[in-house]
Amino acid sequence: MNIFPEELEQVEEVLNEADDTSPEDMPVAWEWAFDFESNEFLKNDRGNYKVYGKEALKIWIQKMLQTQKQRYSIYSEEYGHDLEELMGQHFDETLMTQIQNELVRALTANPYILDATDFAFERKPGGALQVSFQIQSIYGDFDYEQEVAIDG
Repeated sequence: MNIFPEELEQVEEVLNEADDTSPEDMPVAWEWAFDFESNEFLKNDRGNYKVYGKEALKIWIQKMLQTQKQRYSIYSEEYGHDLEELMGQHFDETLMTQIQNELVRALTANPYILDATDFAFERKPGGALQVSFQIQSIYGDFDYEQEVAIDG
């Protein structure tokens, strides 16, 4: 599942068939290696390169967490999150539950991600939220942490 639209038809096919497809029958998840700090593709001696499996999922998750749902027409209607709808609310248990539910929905839209659990949140200055959680994927489990802007 690539975050870039060059294989959008294949991604949509995988998403549409995910319920009927066993993990062994799914194409291997891949992404172009990307450095989000420098906002550049990573290169080796032959140029840009791909990463696969868990590393591809980590790139997909990071990009998805930076993308407001339905803001960019290049992405499907299900790609991204709706956390901006929650901005301005009092940061309490109810809000954390809403955030967790939205993130689980957004993460499990990816057919390679089976579940997301063990969420922890920390409110940061300037309208950001530090989130950490565990991903259960067809490639195994891993922990993930990222700062997410929720105030636009």
